[in-house]
Amino acid sequence: MKKNIMILCIALLILSVSVYESFKITREYIIDGTLRSRYDIQEILSATIIGKKVNPKDKIFSKYEIDDGLDDVIELVYNGINIKIKEVPNTERTPFLPFMSNPSHDEVLDLHIFTNEKEISSPDTMIVKAGESFESRYFSWIDVISVYDNKQHTEQIVIIQRLPHVSGSWKAITLNDNGQLEKEVQFTYEERHHYSKELYLVNSTSTRLMDMGYYTNVTRGYDYPHIIYPIIYPVFSGTVGLLLMLSSIVNIRTSRKKMK
Repeated sequence: MKKNIMILCIALLILSVSVYESFKITREYIIDGTLRSRYDIQEILSATIIGKKVNPKDKIFSKYEIDDGLDDVIELVYNGINIKIKEVPNTERTPFLPFMSNPSHDEVLDLHIFTNEKEISSPDTMIVKAGESFESRYFSWIDVISVYDNKQHTEQIVIIQRLPHVSGSWKAITLNDNGQLEKEVQFTYEERHHYSKELYLVNSTSTRLMDMGYYTNVTRGYDYPHIIYPIIYPVFSGTVGLLLMLSSIVNIRTSRKKMK
């Protein structure tokens, strides 16, 4: 009897230190699985830049032109919505040095986003290496994606932009069917657990920098020191604790019945 009670106490101790970590892992898989089953993502801007049509029925094109030697423009059309991204050199604001590998050779640019010739959001800064090719300059800073909602059976265009913030910051601009602004969300890496859908969209583009978890990166491969975590702890330890608890409860009940 005393032995079973001691085993039960040990089992509860093991569970108490394992259950929260197991909960964090389970929560990540549930959130990600729910979002993956609901939303289908297709990149538009990245596919257009490399010359790939997203849908043969759509008229998608891109161009990179110099208007006056100062402004560069990329333009595409998807589902009848004209999207234009215009670069304007930033000569007034202080450069964001954490993102500049070589301040004397990096360009600080403001990105202006237009849909159907109307600017839909305030411009934000992008930093690129001087002379960087058109094919690579946008990939980590901005993308345009198509988001199909399998529950509502609707499709929306979302523009994802990475903002110059040390720990990571993003803007998600959702357009309605007419190409007008429907919703704009900004969040930082530290705030990402409040914006699960937007983070899922960011993770679907090259603006993510790394694959991020909603509350923790434990399921993404970044918080794995070695096999001890999370295989031995908390998965194996939690399983052992649960089995010990159940077996000790059964043994305690059996012992009490025999004593009667």
